[in-house]
Amino acid sequence: MHNPKDRTGATATHKVQELTERSISAKMSGDSGKSSWPEVVGLPSEAAKQKILADRPDVQVIVLPVGSFVTTEFNPKRVRVFVNPAGYVAEIPKIG
Repeated sequence: MHNPKDRTGATATHKVQELTERSISAKMSGDSGKSSWPEVVGLPSEAAKQKILADRPDVQVIVLPVGSFVTTEFNPKRVRVFVNPAGYVAEIPKIG
């Protein structure tokens, strides 16, 4: 079977193997690469927290009321979930 090389000399099979290895490494480190969760907007805060932790067990999830004062430093192991007064996610949670 012919496996043509790209401009860098890598074959398609080699690229697939490299991507698979990176994916396995990311999963083993607990980092799925996911950095935001638009799909949880409108969910109760606890359901959103569980979904985020299922995707990224390596992060700390902090639930806060919308409009809360927060620090500005970036933390790659933190996800803030802002909720409305009824306790539902009001903004897209993201790493930071």
